[in-house]
Amino acid sequence: MLSKYLKKHRDIYLTAVLVMALFGIVFYAFNIGFEIYLYSCLIIVVFLVIALKLKMNKTKKNVEKIRAYMRNINSNLDIDDVEIEEAVSEMKRINREYLTQMSELDKNNEEFKRFITTWMHQIKTPIAAINLQLEGDIDKFELKNNIFSVEEYLNLLLNYLRYNSKTTDYVFKKVNLDKLIREVIRKYAPLFIKKGIRIEYQPRELEIVTDYKWLMFAIEQILSNSLKYTSEGKVTIEIRDGSISIKDTGIGIAPEDIKRVTELGYTGYNGRIYSKSTGIGLYLTNEILKNLNLDLKIESESGTEVSICFK
Repeated sequence: MLSKYLKKHRDIYLTAVLVMALFGIVFYAFNIGFEIYLYSCLIIVVFLVIALKLKMNKTKKNVEKIRAYMRNINSNLDIDDVEIEEAVSEMKRINREYLTQMSELDKNNEEFKRFITTWMHQIKTPIAAINLQLEGDIDKFELKNNIFSVEEYLNLLLNYLRYNSKTTDYVFKKVNLDKLIREVIRKYAPLFIKKGIRIEYQPRELEIVTDYKWLMFAIEQILSNSLKYTSEGKVTIEIRDGSISIKDTGIGIAPEDIKRVTELGYTGYNGRIYSKSTGIGLYLTNEILKNLNLDLKIESESGTEVSICFK
């Protein structure tokens, strides 16, 4: 049973091997110690084993339920038609549940393949830029920016894996939005300075109950998109009574693309023209905000305004 199960889910651990190989390339490019690489691989393997073990245990429980009903049918001489019908009905229910789970698993595997394919394609750009810089005259500021881009892609991957893990821990507590937004602005300040883009933010004290780290990740993705598609002008962040608004003076989003920009892998017309969109960030942001019981609202006339709305 174990060998059949592993064979059926070989896509999962083959993907893990692919990720470890990619980590090896990145660690080698940045001359990061081999021990750190082994430690990272160990973490991936541990999570992989845990995930497979949990899925296998659930499958075994369903099989045991079916076997229990079958033993009940065979061992009870006085069993009546009603009990048989109940047993058959329960087995059908278990079978439907199993098929639903398998369908969901296949869907998740396919989604992960699309995600990792897009992610690998995008991370090649800053890695290639770093290699070129190391071969010639090194511009430290530009090198830092490319390293920052690699870190952001790695952070995106790790958060995607966390989001898809059944053990994802959401810690809901009162969050000071002013403190959170200031932390995000400090992180991206060097990129604003490099591009010559102003950032306008009027501090306002407001607290909501949510998960600090996941909300920060969502705001970072929105602000990162504003930076990508704004070549001049400003980005305005505003805390309102029912939302956080991030508005830029960039190229905007085509009207026909607004409803689809939160789909995995969808880049839209402007994303293809400017070759900057990954089709990952807004998808993951939207999915995370749903789990936080928050809404994502996107408007685009002159520039783009993205709002995180509190329910």
